[in-house]
Amino acid sequence: MPTYENVAKISLTGEESIEAKDFETFTARYPNLDSLRVQPEIIGELSEMIDVQKLWLANAGEFGTSLLEKFNGRHLLLLKWIVGENQLNEFIRKWMKGEGYQNLETFEAKMVPGIDIRIDDVVKELETERFDRTKRPESFNIDNE
Repeated sequence: MPTYENVAKISLTGEESIEAKDFETFTARYPNLDSLRVQPEIIGELSEMIDVQKLWLANAGEFGTSLLEKFNGRHLLLLKWIVGENQLNEFIRKWMKGEGYQNLETFEAKMVPGIDIRIDDVVKELETERFDRTKRPESFNIDNE
């Protein structure tokens, strides 16, 4: 594939899956990428940090969980994500306590249908507090180009 200069936004489409190493090679060609949308499922584990500011995986699968440790951007959307309850709790805990994901501002995920996540149990594991509009706004607009 050719590399183009001054590219800020990319959308990868297709029905075939992509190997994680090929995904890394592709993203390394565009070091200043602002927004990346990936339709195909990515198979495997990442070995390098992914430095894209906004990343949208339409078929996150199990790759979505391994991506979390290597994502250095600000906004992440995982659709069709396969994740365990403990993994989800660990991610949220680290993010809330500032132990990881320092650049991450927004995170949205939709699980694969049939994943048995007991949201009440996930929330019980979190340190939560009652909403206070003097501390934060009631709504947050996300620029999810």
